[in-house]
Amino acid sequence: MSYFNGTKRGTIKNTLSRVLSYLNSHFDMYHDKTQELYEFEFSIPYWLNDTSRNRKQVLKQIAQADNAKNCVCIVGYDHQTGGHWSVVMKVSDKGLHMLDSNYEKSIIPLDEIAIDGSKKPRPSKPYRFTSEDIFVIRKKWLGELTAL
Repeated sequence: MSYFNGTKRGTIKNTLSRVLSYLNSHFDMYHDKTQELYEFEFSIPYWLNDTSRNRKQVLKQIAQADNAKNCVCIVGYDHQTGGHWSVVMKVSDKGLHMLDSNYEKSIIPLDEIAIDGSKKPRPSKPYRFTSEDIFVIRKKWLGELTAL
């Protein structure tokens, strides 16, 4: 029930890493059209506070998200309505394109995002993203299916 009522990054990290490891070790996954074999890669760019970061670097990490290129980012952020987790499907000039089950904005403009601030979200920057709460999931291509 913690996923419905809210959860912390450690729980998400543990769950995602275990599920993706299980999928990679128990299933052969192939691209629908090309039949190229892949597995999932999972990374946390800023898990520890030992990596320096600034707004530009954090947004660059999130900008990896491009569902058409087989990469998404799961992000944690605070909004005026409370803490939230969501999926970034892509980044464009309009902002972060989100896939969300909680009826949040489908596009969050970059100028409405604060990064790692200690203040609560405010009207000019209603979204406060936390760099430690960025998870990157991508397909890693392993090669084409060989004929038996």
